[in-house]
Amino acid sequence: MEGKKSHHRDHHLEVPSEMRPKYITPFRLLVIVASIVFLGEVAVMVVLAWLPEMPTMIAAPVDGLLITAIATPALVFFLIRPMFLHINRCEIAEEKLRLLNHTLEDRVIERTAELTASNEQLKREVAERKNAEDGLSKSADFIETILSSAPCILALYDVNTLACSFVNESVSGLLGYTPADVLVKGSDFFKEVFSPEDFASFSEINTRMAAGIEAEIVQCECGLQIAGGQTHRFGIGLVVARRTPENQPKDVLLAAVPTNETWPTVANGLDNGEIPEEF
Repeated sequence: MEGKKSHHRDHHLEVPSEMRPKYITPFRLLVIVASIVFLGEVAVMVVLAWLPEMPTMIAAPVDGLLITAIATPALVFFLIRPMFLHINRCEIAEEKLRLLNHTLEDRVIERTAELTASNEQLKREVAERKNAEDGLSKSADFIETILSSAPCILALYDVNTLACSFVNESVSGLLGYTPADVLVKGSDFFKEVFSPEDFASFSEINTRMAAGIEAEIVQCECGLQIAGGQTHRFGIGLVVARRTPENQPKDVLLAAVPTNETWPTVANGLDNGEIPEEF
């Protein structure tokens, strides 16, 4: 994969073929110079052969002038011109590469700035999420502390199975059961603390609540049997605490408080099997 990426980058950095410098190798340069000198000298010798015989002091300058006149255009066309073109192509290629490098540097700087900004944004989001989680955790701990230390029995149970998923510590002092005992017993916990008649009415109330026929809060008064066998009167309130995605009642919160003179008189729905008066 890295090889393919490297090849891809090299492809973009490649200089166009028309801008690639055409190098003149030393061997090619030697062949060109030698050929021009050889052909020039041959041409001079042919010209001198057609001219009248001249003294050496005159023939030598004539020979030099003739070979210079013949060789110079050839050297310019076959050697000097390609060298200038080669230099020009090199300069164009270097300029192209320089511009490309500047473009790549600008892109790298821009991309680095984007990544830095994204990284900072991600850090802020992570910090905000952590703060939110810490806040929710503290809120949850605070709520759990309040629920656990409440002077009344608080229990969260499934409206269909009547199995508890939460119960606070007050159940130990008021009924003699530990929270762990209540969770293990499941729906049997209510069978133990309610009389058979009260449990039947309690089940009927929950059946109707599960069907969606319930007020915001259902209140009643009944007797609950503690672990030692004694029965005490409790005021009970029921409210739907959690619903399904289809908005059907799922979990019910039960609050049970020992009755006293200040507890309001409410029709005992658990004694007569009817839905108690709703407030």
